[in-house]
Amino acid sequence: MNLNKNLNTFSTLMTSLNAMIGSGWLFSAFLAAQLAGSYAVYAWILGGFLIGFIALCFAELSSSVPTTGSIARYGQMTHGPIVGFIISWLAWLSCVAVAPTEVQATLMYASSYYDGLSWVNNDKLLLTSEGMIIAFALLFFFTCVNYFGIRLFARLNNILAMWKVFVPIITVCTLLYFSHHLSNLSIDTHTSHLQTFHNIMEAVSTVVIFSFLGFKDATEFGDEIKNPQFAIPIAVIGSVLFATLFYVIIQISFILSVPDTWITNGWAKLTIDGLAPISSLASALGLTYLAKLVLIDSAITPLSSVFIFTATTGRITFGMARNQYLPDMFCLLNHRGIPFNAILLNFFAGCLLLLPLPSWQILLKFQSSAIIIAYLIGPISLSIFRKTSPNIARPFKLPFNHILPLITFYICTMIVYWSGFETISLLSYVIASGLILFILIQNIFNGRLKNDFSLDCAAWIIYYLVSLYVISYLGNYGHGLGVLTWGLDYLCLGVISLISYYLAYYKHVDNNKINLDIRNILN
Repeated sequence: MNLNKNLNTFSTLMTSLNAMIGSGWLFSAFLAAQLAGSYAVYAWILGGFLIGFIALCFAELSSSVPTTGSIARYGQMTHGPIVGFIISWLAWLSCVAVAPTEVQATLMYASSYYDGLSWVNNDKLLLTSEGMIIAFALLFFFTCVNYFGIRLFARLNNILAMWKVFVPIITVCTLLYFSHHLSNLSIDTHTSHLQTFHNIMEAVSTVVIFSFLGFKDATEFGDEIKNPQFAIPIAVIGSVLFATLFYVIIQISFILSVPDTWITNGWAKLTIDGLAPISSLASALGLTYLAKLVLIDSAITPLSSVFIFTATTGRITFGMARNQYLPDMFCLLNHRGIPFNAILLNFFAGCLLLLPLPSWQILLKFQSSAIIIAYLIGPISLSIFRKTSPNIARPFKLPFNHILPLITFYICTMIVYWSGFETISLLSYVIASGLILFILIQNIFNGRLKNDFSLDCAAWIIYYLVSLYVISYLGNYGHGLGVLTWGLDYLCLGVISLISYYLAYYKHVDNNKINLDIRNILN
């Protein structure tokens, strides 16, 4: 049984858009304004620009070598099991947490209508026993929906994505029509340039990047896309361009709509009661009908993200099983060509993650940083594939060989650095625990990779992670010591990026093995 090619270009684009517009639009403008004030608009523009580099690399990479579970496959192909596992482990962790998080968001928004779903404990909103049962049921429902094949997935995905675009557009237009305070743009503009820069970078790493991460989700369906050479670049690049404009407009409308009396003490002191700040703002402005529409959307939009990430994470797990990081049962397909065992594994993982999670901001930073480190494999694999397989068809090809991939590598490094030492140290523990789990799985289940760990090919990522940890510890973000002055830290990041990139470029697995893997994918 093979994977079925039932995703056309429009469905592929809608997959990325569906993943990029989740419950985040309901609170991202509020959080970004708290962190960066009116400069939050620049955070969205900068975030879209930076993610654009990553998107361009994956547009070439995934259109020339399209494969299901791509983020899990490329690292294995170029640098062997250790690098491949670290990349796929971080990608899986980042994605598998989305479904339970969005289910929780749905039920907490729904608690506005039904009190029995959640309760407050030490100022933290938690699900009740009834809420937990419904959450488990919702996760199981979307797991079952994914059982019925990629064609049903495509149809539902298209409808949900269009809904998720329609409601925010209506909301933005209504807010701007009824409330616009241009004076809000001048609040907090007296802060120093360096502090303003720090505020913008924190907004980028905490809120903005998280909202853009879904651009690559469409590439995880590589073997299920009808014309991947054309559809993937359209989906990856088109979704980033659309999302940048989308979130910039939402941020502008939020900043201009907030009553000036709410921000007399500055944007950092802004508080809005309620789970959905956009809905609460509409209610405060007397726009009751808009507030109700947003609350309805607050239940639908997160569930749409549950739907898309259940499918996406299943493909990542499928790719990990293909790489022999997991038992073979997780790369089996059902009679409809769906890796249902992989999706079922993620259901159980999601149930465990329904236990009380940390605050939204900590979770956003962790998920964003984890997937950004995983994205490092994009520019590296692109350059290596160009060297080892120069003659494969590349319908979308970037100019400036090495320059753009190297810039992309440095951009990823900066984004992770902005998340702060607290987040990076947590990532270090997670990577170490993952490697221990990897070794246990190899010894217990198959052990086929025991003699093929390619330690020398993993030198670059070990050097990179250790160096990033040290610079973050000495740096200026997230409880860093602040020993490195501003500018010197970015110079150090540039040095480790340059060394890591060229270590990875020159020390990879055998050329013939890479070419064989590529031929197997393309054939």
